[in-house]
Amino acid sequence: MCGRFSITASEQEIREYVQRYFNLDFHLDFKPQYNIYPGQNVLSIIFDGTNYRIGYLKWGFVPDFSTNKFQIINARAETIDNKKAFKNAFLKRRCLILADGFYEWKQIDKKKVPFRFIINNKIFPFAGVYNVKTLDDGTKEATCAIITTQANEVVNKVHDRMPVILSENVMKTYLDSNTNIEKLKSLLIPYSNDIEFYDATSIINKKL
Repeated sequence: MCGRFSITASEQEIREYVQRYFNLDFHLDFKPQYNIYPGQNVLSIIFDGTNYRIGYLKWGFVPDFSTNKFQIINARAETIDNKKAFKNAFLKRRCLILADGFYEWKQIDKKKVPFRFIINNKIFPFAGVYNVKTLDDGTKEATCAIITTQANEVVNKVHDRMPVILSENVMKTYLDSNTNIEKLKSLLIPYSNDIEFYDATSIINKKL
C-alpha cells in the first residue's frame, strides 16, 4: 500500500511543472509537505473533458454507496476495473496526485523502519481516482485514492507493493476520457525508471 508521501518542491517548481505539462496557471495556496497522511488534502490534476484543472482532493476515497466514514486510501490496479467501490470512478473520474517522494516500511529487528523513495529529486504523478459526494450539510466533498501495483525491483527490497507512478508521456492519456479501459489498465504497471531510496526519520510515523 501507499500510506504516506511527500511534496517538498517549492511553489515555483510546482508552477513550472503544471505549466510545462498541462499549460496550467498555478495560483493555489501551497506549502511543501514532508509527511502527507490520509485525511489531508492532496494536490491533484483532473481533466473535465475540455480543460485540465488543478486543485485539492481529500485523500480517503468515499464510494457512492458508502457513508462518509468509509474512506479508502488505496485501490489495487489488478482489480480496480471490477471493484464496486472504484469501477465507476476508474471509468469517469481519474486524477493525477502530485508527489516527489513516498514512504514504505520494512520490519528490521522487530522495528518497522521507514524508507523514502524518490525519482531524481523531481515531481512525479501517482495515478488516482476520485469521487464527489454531497455531505449532510449540503456541501460537496471531493475525495481520492492512490492506485497501487506490484513493487518493482527496487521498492520490493522494502515492500511488495508501490503506488502507480505515470511517466510524463502517458499522463494525459491516463486522464483522457476517450482512453479505453484496456489501454488504461496497461498503464497501471510498476514504474521502471530510476528510483532511489534511503532511511527516513521515524518522525514520519507521526501525524505532524
